[in-house]
Amino acid sequence: MTEIEGIVREVRDGMLAVEVRPQIGCGRCQEPGGCGGNVLTTGDRVRNYRLPNTIGAVVGERVLLGVDDGAILRGAMTVYGIPGASLIVGAALGAAIRGGDVAAMTGAVLGLMFGAAALYLLKDRVHRGAVPRLRHSERHFDCEGKS
Repeated sequence: MTEIEGIVREVRDGMLAVEVRPQIGCGRCQEPGGCGGNVLTTGDRVRNYRLPNTIGAVVGERVLLGVDDGAILRGAMTVYGIPGASLIVGAALGAAIRGGDVAAMTGAVLGLMFGAAALYLLKDRVHRGAVPRLRHSERHFDCEGKS
C-alpha cells in the first residue's frame, strides 16, 4: 500500500478535509520497484481530500492516506480500456457484418456507447478501489496542534 501523511484541517458532518503537502519520494518514484510516494501528490501544490471520518480523527491530527498498490493503474486501465476496446470491437463487428466504412463507423459509435454504459454500471467498483483509506499516523498532531 502506498501511503502519504496529511493533516486534518476540518471535521464536519462525518467528513474530513485532509491537507496533503508534496513530499520528496525515494528518487525512484516513477520507476518500477520505486516507492510510489508521489501517487497522492503531484507537482508542488498542496492537495485537499474530503474523506469519510472512519477513524474518529480531530482537527490538527496527522493521518495517513493510503491506496492499494496498483489501484490507480487498475482504475486508469478500466476507465480507458473498456471504452477503447468496445470501440474497436464495435468497429470490427460493423465492418464484418455489413462491410464498408459507414458500417465500421456505426459499429464503432455503438461499441463506444456500449463501453460507456458498461463503465457507468461499474463506476462504484472502480471508484471504491481508488478512494484513499485513512489510518492514524505515528505522530498524532502537527506543530500547530497539541503534542
